[in-house]
Amino acid sequence: MNTYRTAEQARAPGDREGAAGLTTHAPQAMQSVTLPASLDEAVAALGAMPAAVPVAGGTDLMAAVNKGLLRPSGLVGLGRISELRGWHYQDGHALLGAGLTHARMGRPDFAALIPALAASARAAGPPQIRNAGTLGGNIVTSAPTGDALPVLAALEAELVIAGPDGARREIPVSHLLAGRELLEPAELIGFVRVPLLHAPQVFLKATGRTGPGRAT
Repeated sequence: MNTYRTAEQARAPGDREGAAGLTTHAPQAMQSVTLPASLDEAVAALGAMPAAVPVAGGTDLMAAVNKGLLRPSGLVGLGRISELRGWHYQDGHALLGAGLTHARMGRPDFAALIPALAASARAAGPPQIRNAGTLGGNIVTSAPTGDALPVLAALEAELVIAGPDGARREIPVSHLLAGRELLEPAELIGFVRVPLLHAPQVFLKATGRTGPGRAT
């Protein structure tokens, strides 16, 4: 697991380099980026830095940071955790890694597995969003425009949540979306367990002429 410090941390607390290289004094958030190699390392990093924020694709998180709406004290990057980027079969279910991108889920081999979820992934936005945005991020943000959310709820998918000391627990996706159960500190969504149904599936998205669409 690697941890990096930003350039701001190399200066004295409260110092900021202004125009012409002059140093001014203003409060600055101390930032670090940790890059764990496994799910349990990521959970441990969040436990060690309670104010840090996990980030995978960053399509929503970094937009908030760039707008000045969020200034996390640290980031725990999930991009190097290979176990979160794939899927496998398990007792009549597909166990999907939370790091699967929309672009990957939109491919034909995945569409043969869960057609409705693949269709929702292809509708998730322009290519740059689909290439970066992840299944887990779509669930955690729980935005009304989250295309995967109604599909997962309809399929009665369950979340496999990783906690400290190797703990795992499972909750229905619908419980998290409805606020009936929430993630505890230092917990991460590791996988999504989706039943494999041998029946027709369809995904429809209602949109207006302007503005983001809402998945149905």
